[in-house]
Formats: sequence, structure tokens, C-alpha cells
Amino acid sequence: MRCPRCANGSGTSTDCGGADRWVRVHHRVDVECRAYQGRWLAVDALHGLDQEPLHGILGPADWPGFLVGQRAAAAERQRKIMLSGRWLSQIEGFLESVPLAPERERVLLHTEVTREHLVVNPGTWTLSGLLDFETAMTGDRGYEFVVVGLFVSRGDPRLLDRILTAYGRSFDPRELLAYTLLHVHSNLPECFSELPAPPEPTLDSLALTWFGTA
Repeated sequence: MRCPRCANGSGTSTDCGGADRWVRVHHRVDVECRAYQGRWLAVDALHGLDQEPLHGILGPADWPGFLVGQRAAAAERQRKIMLSGRWLSQIEGFLESVPLAPERERVLLHTEVTREHLVVNPGTWTLSGLLDFETAMTGDRGYEFVVVGLFVSRGDPRLLDRILTAYGRSFDPRELLAYTLLHVHSNLPECFSELPAPPEPTLDSLALTWFGTA
């Protein structure tokens, strides 16, 4: 994870005191999630905006078709980045077992809600907004919480529970892992190197480890 305080953008979170800062951010995220029920990181507000003015500008034009295409290429995408065979062999069956609902309401998605993109009040650490909408798109709101679970709560079930409670919705961990496999930037080998390992070598166990709440 890059430290946004590094002027040249080449540092990591341990450079220039970044690691300590993220520990404090983690604590403040937890506090703010309890303090601001129903609002979290402006994601709630973003998802409530009218997407029609952006019709034809933000994709995908066909969300169900997008899901079909991502699903068809999911295992091959992970194979190319060297995911081990014991995980690759589970992907097709896992995706078939998770019922995604392509007809659900589409909302505006940021798609990269990471710690680097959080806007905070430097005096109070109050979370107030998001940066960088380069990868914005429209789609199912569950897709948004893939990156939230991987790069904000990072496998911490208590923190993810606070975030989802503040957002006002819950998601099946298996649904979020399915969207992880369908995400345009999906990279399970990288996630395995940075996030908690599941107790069992199954995608069901992985879903609970990365996207479970407590």
C-alpha cells in the first residue's frame, strides 16, 4: 500500500511514518462508523445520486453482460497471475453456487475505496469524502464493498461490521468474494500475500475470513 503523504508516490505505508498514521486512521474509521450511523465515507451519498446524467459515459452499458463476461474469464484471469491450482479449481463451482442478481438496482460506484482515497478532517479525523473517480462505473452496490473489505477493513470482521452498519446494509460474504473474482482488478495472489489466511483451503472459508463480520 502506497503512502499518500510521499511526494513522489513511490513510498509505502511504512515510509515517513505512514504505518503509524494508518493505525490511527484504522482507529478513527472504527470510531466514525459508530458515530455516523447510515453514512460512511460519502459512499452512501454517492450510491444515492441519479446515474441517468452519466448514462452512456460510465460503463458498463450492460451490467448483466458484464457479469457474464467477467465470470467466463475469472479462472483464466487468476491463472495468468499465478494463482495456485487448488484455488483455481474451485472458482467455477464457487461462482455457480453464488446467486448474484444482475437485475438489482444499479448505482454509481467508485470501485476503489481504499485508505489512500479517504478524505478526512485533519483536526478531528472525521471521514468526509473520497478522492479519485478514474475507475467509476455503475453497477450493483455489493461490487463496491470488494475493495472496502480487502483494502480498508483488511479481514478485520469487527471493522467491516462497523462499516456496513454505518452504511446501512449487509452483504453475504460469499457474494462479496464472488464479486472479488469478477472485479476488473481482481488479483487473489496479491490479496493472499497481504490478508489473513483462511483456516481451510476453500473459497467458502476464504469468504468468511475476508468478508465476515462480528
